[in-house]
Amino acid sequence: MDLTPQSPWLKATDFEDGEEKVFTIKSVVEQEVGPEKEVKNVLSFKETDKKIVLGAKTLINALIAAAGTSESDEMPGKKLTLYVDDNVRNPNGGTCSAVRIKAKAPKGGSKAASGASDNAGSNDKDLGFGG
Repeated sequence: MDLTPQSPWLKATDFEDGEEKVFTIKSVVEQEVGPEKEVKNVLSFKETDKKIVLGAKTLINALIAAAGTSESDEMPGKKLTLYVDDNVRNPNGGTCSAVRIKAKAPKGGSKAASGASDNAGSNDKDLGFGG
């Protein structure tokens, strides 16, 4: 029996090198996260119990572009392509690997074409849900 604690969060280590995965949005809800219990938007999926915290503006903008809406109640059922970016700025300095959302929705649930940027639509408009 594997006694390794399982994280509730989808992480870069959940992907193979260069792998992209398509997930279906289950919900986007506000949830307390981290040791300081900050309220953040959290994205959950139908295919896994693991979730993503939508803390970065870039991640939220990519979600909105891929889902085609900024309204969280319109997002369930939409498909997203997730991948690992190995050059994400770490708040503590340097870079790290992190899960990102392709700004282009996958076609028919298949893998999306590579080359979509995860920071499309970088603007300061109201995102329609928390944050």
